[in-house]
Amino acid sequence: MSSSSAYYLSSRHSDSEEEGTMSDSLCSHSVQRDDEDSVGAEEFSALRHPGYEWVDPRVKLPLSRFSKSATIVDFHIMATAGPSGKEVFLELRRKKLEEEKRKGGESASRVPGETTSQKGDLMPHAAAKKKGKRRDCTARPSTPRSSSPKKSRGTSSADGAADALSSMAMVMGHHLNTVLSQLLETSKLAADIESLQRDLAEANSRRQEVSLQLGSVKNERSQLLAERNILKARCRDFEKKDEDSQAALEELAVEKRDNTEKAGRIYQLEGYVMSQHEEGFHKALRHAAHYFNFDAGDGRFNIDEDVYQGSVMAMENIPVVGQPTASPEE
Repeated sequence: MSSSSAYYLSSRHSDSEEEGTMSDSLCSHSVQRDDEDSVGAEEFSALRHPGYEWVDPRVKLPLSRFSKSATIVDFHIMATAGPSGKEVFLELRRKKLEEEKRKGGESASRVPGETTSQKGDLMPHAAAKKKGKRRDCTARPSTPRSSSPKKSRGTSSADGAADALSSMAMVMGHHLNTVLSQLLETSKLAADIESLQRDLAEANSRRQEVSLQLGSVKNERSQLLAERNILKARCRDFEKKDEDSQAALEELAVEKRDNTEKAGRIYQLEGYVMSQHEEGFHKALRHAAHYFNFDAGDGRFNIDEDVYQGSVMAMENIPVVGQPTASPEE
């Protein structure tokens, strides 16, 4: 965009210099009008330079009849609009022509000349027509011309239109800068969107992995739940058995208490029987000593011994009645 704008400025500057030198000649007015008629062909050949082909030569107007600000406005519009603002540039050209027709205030005699000039700007003429008119101009005598008030009014209207175009160009430049900044932000947002899309893809892959892991965990959980149910059933059986065992233990404890009480009573009875047995033995020994006149305190009389088969034996060695006797060999 910068190279095309620079070329446009240089071409416009060279055109203005050529038109200034021709205005200083003897046939300034007629030669200027001829140049305006043939400027379309020159600019058509100049605008075919590479990088500047997008400009339509049919809508290029000669800016020599306007002020210098018109050239600056034209440059600002081309610099800010760029290749994408071709339609905007054409619209501004059309509005400028309408303002000139409406505010120019020129006479009807000059209207056909301007119409011819505008047609020459829109449609390029042949270079031969320009050369013939220049030869005719050199043959004419030099007569000074005074500037007419109509021309001054046309120049002032052109200046006003140029000022309006400059303000519009500034607004357009500001708007284009805003659009470019928005485009930069859009590119940043596009990069952010791409990164977010990559993150989303990674998150989706991670979610799939986690879902697979979750499926395996669910299977393990179902297996563990089945095992837990089995263990619960076993625990209920063991609890039932434990309750039965507790009941049996309680019964055994009750029986133990009863047996303990019975054993205590038996022990008491055994002691009572032994005491009565000893007392009866000593009582019988005293009676025998009294009647048979022997010493009752003789050591041969022992309560733990008894006479068995003609001999005195200890009580534990005497067999119980009804039990078989052990043989000497055994």
